[in-house]
Amino acid sequence: DYAGQAETLFHLATAHDRQGDEAPALKLYRKAMKLYKILFGRDSLHVAKILNRLANMKGRAGSVDKAMVLFDESLRIRMLHLGNNHEDVAETLFGMGIVFEKRRDYGAAMKAYSDCLRIRSSKFGSDSMEVAQVVVNIGVVRGNKGDFAGALKSWNKALAIYRKHGLSDDDVLVATVLGHKNLANSLIENRGGRNHR
Repeated sequence: DYAGQAETLFHLATAHDRQGDEAPALKLYRKAMKLYKILFGRDSLHVAKILNRLANMKGRAGSVDKAMVLFDESLRIRMLHLGNNHEDVAETLFGMGIVFEKRRDYGAAMKAYSDCLRIRSSKFGSDSMEVAQVVVNIGVVRGNKGDFAGALKSWNKALAIYRKHGLSDDDVLVATVLGHKNLANSLIENRGGRNHR
């Protein structure tokens, strides 16, 4: 059963990926993708899922150009099958936003995150953890562009969502946002601006 073999390869690759074992993960993802292309065609959603995983790995490794090529292809396939408003499309847009940030292309990052936010808000609700994840990254983009007031507004929104879901200040997600806020407030103070806590 080739479909079962492809699925097993995919799950093994995912396990290696989560453990940070890049070489075996890449090899297994590629083997699974080869089988999926034979079974379902090169434009199948199975292929798009693997392309997304490979893009994330390349992005983490700093190969942002390769990551973007993989994300572009994954997005094309996902939109072909799922349309513009599916959570898998949002997942790809989120990954693309991260890669655009690494490239310092903040306009493109903001566009990808904004599109992702629109989808996630409609699918999961405006107070969902999925939305908070995007809002945090929008804040980072705003901060990188020097819009510290906008960044603080985004991070305050994310904190409100996290707290609504019962996360405390020592949770890693909350602590990360609080760290972002502290840095932005320090930068505002150093500029002689007003503090926006």
